[in-house]
Amino acid sequence: LVGEYAPEDIEHSVEFALADGIVQLVYEAHEPFDRRWLRVVKMRGAGHLAGKHSFRITADGLRVFPRLETIAPEAGAHVAARASSGVPKLDELMGGGLPAADATAVLGPSGCGKTALSLRFIAQGLAEGERCVYASFQENADQLTSKAASFGWDFEGALESGQLLIHHVPHGELDLDTLGAVARRELSDGAVRRVVLDSLAELVVAARETERFPAYARSLVGFIRAGGASVLVTSEMTALGPEAEPIGGLSFLFHNVLLLRYIEIESETRRALSILKMRDSDHEKGVYQFDIDEHGFEVMNKLEGVTGVLGWSALRTRNDNDRPSI
Repeated sequence: LVGEYAPEDIEHSVEFALADGIVQLVYEAHEPFDRRWLRVVKMRGAGHLAGKHSFRITADGLRVFPRLETIAPEAGAHVAARASSGVPKLDELMGGGLPAADATAVLGPSGCGKTALSLRFIAQGLAEGERCVYASFQENADQLTSKAASFGWDFEGALESGQLLIHHVPHGELDLDTLGAVARRELSDGAVRRVVLDSLAELVVAARETERFPAYARSLVGFIRAGGASVLVTSEMTALGPEAEPIGGLSFLFHNVLLLRYIEIESETRRALSILKMRDSDHEKGVYQFDIDEHGFEVMNKLEGVTGVLGWSALRTRNDNDRPSI
């Protein structure tokens, strides 16, 4: 039975009491684009996935994207190995690299090097023969391939062979459930070993489902890790200075958190890196300078005798009276 009904009709019309199954279809205005979704209100004698599920009508018919939070990922096997970031000095600071199949957040303001580090992470995986996925919400495949080439990393061959997938989602077409479907499809055979999501902040803003997002993000990261892949998630900070909670209360999702910052030392703007946390793993606690050059992301010396580096500027400590001075 097909009909046009208002939501309150489900509670009062007799046909809904007699029906064994009820599927509700809705067309919803949702900037920056409208969307369709369905809800299985009732399915007598059968288990069904609760909640709103996106769907699209295409030339091939109707395609449904199940809500990611309603699907429990299979528990992945524990992986004791380490995944190299591709930056030797950073691996050393982390005690041998990132624990494999962990979720890592890379935080920092615009232009500080998050994408450069992400590309290096993927380039290292490709060099080790791993299958990799890069999901970008800003730069497309050509732009990322060109940027990688400027650092000396060839992504074109990996794209042609299928070893690398770059999934670009334009701002106006982002849908959380569509992205979830792509992740489930690519991770279904367990062959993917590295995933980059660039970036979390853009995903939150473009999705415009603030209340839903924490549960969704937890499910997405869970699916990636259950597939045996290490996931690197970038997140842009909106200010150059300190922020109380740069990833909006989602730090619990990540086993490891790297903070990239601009700092001011002696009237010069520089970049600094610190490892805020590595769950169940020891790591260096210092603050290290880094730079982006023709070879990519390079970690340099530790900042000695400096305090306030996580604030707006860095203060150098004098040797004579141990007082900080500008």
